[in-house]
Amino acid sequence: MLVYILISPILFCYIAFFSKIVFETNKLPKWWALIPYWNIFQWTRLINLPPIISLLAFVPFINLLFFIFLVYKILEKNNFNNLWENIIALLLPFIFFPLYFKNKLKIKPDSSVSAYSKPIWRSWLHTFIFAILSAIVIRQFIVSPYIISSSSMEGTLLTGDYTIVSKLNYGPRIPLPYLKNDKTKAGNNRNRYFSFIRPSGLSKIRRGDILVFNFPEGDTLIKNQKGYYSYYDLIRNIGRKTVLSDPQAFGYPEYIPINKRQNFVKRCVGLPGDTFSIKEKQTYVNSLKFPLPSKAQFLYFVTTNGDKISPAFFQNNNANKYPNEVGVNQQAIWMSPKAKEKLENLSIITKIKERQEHKNWWNKEIFPHTENYPWNSDNYGPIVIPYKGMKIKITKSNLHLYKRIIIHYEHNDLDYINNEFYINQIKTSTYKIKQNYFWVMGDNRDNSIDSRFWGFVPEDHIIGKAIYVTLSVNTENKILSSKFRWKNSFQFLK
Repeated sequence: MLVYILISPILFCYIAFFSKIVFETNKLPKWWALIPYWNIFQWTRLINLPPIISLLAFVPFINLLFFIFLVYKILEKNNFNNLWENIIALLLPFIFFPLYFKNKLKIKPDSSVSAYSKPIWRSWLHTFIFAILSAIVIRQFIVSPYIISSSSMEGTLLTGDYTIVSKLNYGPRIPLPYLKNDKTKAGNNRNRYFSFIRPSGLSKIRRGDILVFNFPEGDTLIKNQKGYYSYYDLIRNIGRKTVLSDPQAFGYPEYIPINKRQNFVKRCVGLPGDTFSIKEKQTYVNSLKFPLPSKAQFLYFVTTNGDKISPAFFQNNNANKYPNEVGVNQQAIWMSPKAKEKLENLSIITKIKERQEHKNWWNKEIFPHTENYPWNSDNYGPIVIPYKGMKIKITKSNLHLYKRIIIHYEHNDLDYINNEFYINQIKTSTYKIKQNYFWVMGDNRDNSIDSRFWGFVPEDHIIGKAIYVTLSVNTENKILSSKFRWKNSFQFLK
């Protein structure tokens, strides 16, 4: 990373110098050479490459390879086909081009390029390089694949679904080609981090959109011999001092950058500035009922007369059951309200009870994990979702709602000394939010770890919108003929 940071200014100066030569000999304004990325865009246009491929110049590390590729294409357009000329030019472009080809770098039309029969291996290499670059552009800026690995979105998305995630809908998230220093106390072990820019997309995030994002609470994991564990779960259940004082027993905290954190997929139910709440499982946004997704599921306890429920019911209704009985002739089944109505009509069913957490019961696993907000997954809020520019008053009672935003998402120091709050060593009682936040929930409401458990999703964590299921694969079914769920495949998501 340090090498990249040191090389970047040198690379910019050379690209500007080299662009001036190219533009001057091709009758383009010479001052264009001084505009970052615009000069690269003009290169791609001159050598007849799709202009969209110039977006690779925004991708750290990849843009270095992309520059080499552009140099090679310019050589090719000028009939420099000798292998050793190519190698010298690619390895020493800073010397090779300015000294020997200052007046010769005129991009020629394809018809004027002399016929040259390339070796087959070079033709295949060119095809391979172009395919790799195209794949990087598509994955980084347009669409990317995502495999559903949990049941939190059933029955809309099933475990094993291969989905397409659109980066264009909200604009691709582009990491800036440098690192920012995190000088806060929380940043002691994470003193550098990427920041992102996001150009305008085809639309804004709407309520009901299915979002793919980096797990916000996945910034710190505990690593030991058995694997990785949630740092925040451990300190909530065991205590921070206990966990940090005995790394041999619990492991060592490890910071995970935003773009390396686990990908989650949930449905957006709250936008910046919305007031969100849940009353007896019914969600409300701005005091209005939020419509339940058509394939949403809940957990029901189903009692039978002793006969088993047909496997066809589970397959046809995308329902799932707990492997073992939870009582005498009783099973726990995750299914939609429509599937529940079908089940009630079966003669073998004696009772169906919906799982529900009582209004006055506090679930300690629920955000913000404090008795000041004694909420649970079925009775929650109201809570206001922060928006960029929102000014909040910080108090001891509401600190847990915003502490993570101030410290971890927006990289500030926060101290409480002598009944006063200090942000970055400045006494204050207010804070201005720097970015938008969203509220998400899984469609499988009783089997989803979502915003109810870990809070807001920062805008810079959002990757894109899940738009299409290409193939639905039942990973637990070993019989090939029934392994593919064709009725769930090749469908746009709603």
